[in-house]
Amino acid sequence: MSRKPHRNGRGLFLGAALGAVVGYFAGRALGNPAMGIVLGLLAGAALLYRVNPGPGKPGPRSRGPKDPGPRTPGPRKPGPGNRR
Repeated sequence: MSRKPHRNGRGLFLGAALGAVVGYFAGRALGNPAMGIVLGLLAGAALLYRVNPGPGKPGPRSRGPKDPGPRTPGPRKPGPGNRR
């Protein structure tokens, strides 16, 4: 059985955004904010793309709503649309 490769678009985007912000402040402290943004963007995207692989096997809390079963219609109420 082969392993499915990690594809995590949310982690990639979030890592790029957070990395760019952190890189801006780090680069600003070192004198070149533009280079800090680029390096932070790359490092953050690569880190969160691998560290946060996204949804995996469902756990005990992520089973979804319980199926209530088939719905049965209730008694018909008399009204203008229910004439026989």
